[in-house]
Amino acid sequence: MAKDLPINMAQLSSALNELHESWRSQTWAGLPTVVGNCLSTLGYTPAWAQQQRGVVSRFINALHTLAEDVECIGLNMQERGVEPAYHHRKHMAQVVTSMTALLLARRNNNTLNNQQICQELSLVVCALGHDVLHDGQRNKSRREAEIRSASYVTSMMKVAGLGTYWRTRVATIIELTDPVDSINNHAVHANNRDLEDLMVCCVLTNEADILASTLPGLGAGLTEELAAEWDHYYPKESLGLRSKSGRIFFLKQLALFSSTASHRLGLPVIRHQQLVALGAA
Repeated sequence: MAKDLPINMAQLSSALNELHESWRSQTWAGLPTVVGNCLSTLGYTPAWAQQQRGVVSRFINALHTLAEDVECIGLNMQERGVEPAYHHRKHMAQVVTSMTALLLARRNNNTLNNQQICQELSLVVCALGHDVLHDGQRNKSRREAEIRSASYVTSMMKVAGLGTYWRTRVATIIELTDPVDSINNHAVHANNRDLEDLMVCCVLTNEADILASTLPGLGAGLTEELAAEWDHYYPKESLGLRSKSGRIFFLKQLALFSSTASHRLGLPVIRHQQLVALGAA
C-alpha cells in the first residue's frame, strides 16, 4: 500500500490550532473523531481498515477502543473537577496529530509492508496513551506516571489480541516519554534508521509530545495551561514557567528535535528563531 502523502508545517500548525480553539470554545469533537481523522490522514481509512486482517486489524481496533476509553476517562475526570489543566484530552489529541505529521514527513516514496504499518500504528497508540490517567502532578519517582500509563495501554492491547512483542515495545516507548529520558533518547538515536529501531520510535514520541508547545503561536497558551496545572502543587515552579527564562529553558533543554521528520518540517529552525528573538541563541 503506497502512502506517500504530503504534509507541511503550515498544515500541522493549522490542525493543532484548530484543536486548541475547539477545546477553548467547548466545541470539542472528542478523541475518537481526532484519532479517526489522523488515521485517514495516514492513509488508514475506514474502507482500508475493513479489508485488513491479523495484527493490522487488531491494531486498528485497539486504537479505536483506546480513543473511546481515554475520552471517557477524561470526561469522568472533568465531571469530578480533576481533569488536569494541561495533561488532558486536548494534549493527547495534539500529540496524536503531531505524530501523524512526523510519520508522514519521514516516509520516502515507498510502499509500507504490514510490519511497517504496525510500527506506525504502534506509535499512534503511544501518542494517544502516553499520558492516560495523568493526575497533573510531577513524578515522585522515576517514570511514575509513564509506567502507570504504559500499564493501562498494554492491558488494553492484550485484550485486543496484540502480542508480547508489540506490548513490550509500546510500554518501553511510553515509559521513555519521561522528560528526564528525553535528552538521552536524542543522544543515542540515529535519525536515518527504520522504525524497527526502538530509539527512533522513542525520539519521535518525545518530539510529538512537545511539538505543539514549541510553536510560537501555541507556546504561550500551552505554557499557561501547564502553569495552571502546577499552581496548586508547585506554585513557585508555575511562576517560573510563565517567565522569559522559563521559555528559554524549555526551548533549550526540552524542545529537542533530531529526527529526519522534524528537520523536514523545519522544527529546529522554528525553535532557533524563537531563541534568537529572546536573545538566547
